[in-house]
Amino acid sequence: MSGHRTPRSTSAAISMLERFATIESMIEATETARNAAIARANTDADSQLEPLLLERAVIREKLEPWWTANAAELTGGKRKSTVLGGCTVGTKAGRFSLGVKDEDQAKADLQGLRWAKALLRVTTSLDRKAILTALDGKRADELKALGFSRQGGEPVFVVERVAQGGTLAGAAS
Repeated sequence: MSGHRTPRSTSAAISMLERFATIESMIEATETARNAAIARANTDADSQLEPLLLERAVIREKLEPWWTANAAELTGGKRKSTVLGGCTVGTKAGRFSLGVKDEDQAKADLQGLRWAKALLRVTTSLDRKAILTALDGKRADELKALGFSRQGGEPVFVVERVAQGGTLAGAAS
């Protein structure tokens, strides 16, 4: 936020690095305070929610047999639910799931059927870690001929606060 300029001397760079370390320490302290505040808020909310969630579950449990006994009368036998007391009460169809007795056998059976291709999913992906390892092995030349190569990581500039006693960076934390 301030007008930092590229340092022209080592002492200027050291001064800038000390400020960087102080900022890192302040960021860490702020994030720690935020996480503690979030944890306190979650604990407070959980303590307020616990009895409400329990009571809601009890009410739902007690209403289900009542609904089963009275649904036809309340809906005229024409619907699965109705609105009462500010709530929709009733039943709805659950999600369908696929039942398969023997999945491996089912896959094999479908693979043999031309019309069933759209019912099977086949995925192929490169195992990059295995290929990188293989580039050092006996198939290296063949893999290189196929266009594979090991890409060297580019150097990345690093500035990190070092936390050690007796330094400005250590004192800031």
